[in-house]
Amino acid sequence: MRFLLLIIFIAFINLSCREDAVVYPEINNSSKVIVKSNPEGAFIFLSNQYSGKVTPDTLYDVSPGEYSVRLKLSGFRDTSLLILVNPNIDLSLNVKLKSIYD
Repeated sequence: MRFLLLIIFIAFINLSCREDAVVYPEINNSSKVIVKSNPEGAFIFLSNQYSGKVTPDTLYDVSPGEYSVRLKLSGFRDTSLLILVNPNIDLSLNVKLKSIYD
């Protein structure tokens, strides 16, 4: 009987001393890219994929890395930029588009 009580006591102590699982916060290194153009209304492409946005607008949750940004607007030359997105540092682009008639 004492042996059984001893085992129950040890099990109780063992369970009560157990630490809760540690939850680490998710690391978010993404940044936002703010894109403006003159004139406004240019389609925004990020790495050759249409973002679904037109200028002026913001691209959210952009992971760190190198990207091409292309702006397309009827009557104006397509404009491409190479950008470097750093972790947790927002980037602002202000692009003057050139007319196809110039």
